[in-house]
Amino acid sequence: MAGFLLGNTLSENGGVTRGICSVDQDHHLTRVNETKNIVKTEEGYLMFYTAWQDAFKARICMAKSEDGIHNWIRHSSNPIVSGGQFGAWDVEAVYRPVVLKKDNKWICYYTGCARGNKRIGALIHQGMELGL
Repeated sequence: MAGFLLGNTLSENGGVTRGICSVDQDHHLTRVNETKNIVKTEEGYLMFYTAWQDAFKARICMAKSEDGIHNWIRHSSNPIVSGGQFGAWDVEAVYRPVVLKKDNKWICYYTGCARGNKRIGALIHQGMELGL
């Protein structure tokens, strides 16, 4: 398993997705528990991540850190993305966010799920202010 310094993996061109890995006693990878989308900003770092309510219900949340390693502060409005209303294609779960900054807006691509059917969705937030 390889490890990287977070500061060496980020650029102005976009975010990076990382997972929390588990290994067995022989140091073989057994599981990747969660992926995160970390984006460098002028003020520090933003992390967009999946928060599981239970085995089937997931939401997208956000946190910020000045150095990208310590003192992550969760957004006061978490979850920032929840599933749609009854009958929607993403009513059960929204997860695996990939967030990009482009032309004074944020674009969040995510996986949505309902009744076992998975699809890709996109949300656009105009402006760079995210309320943190």
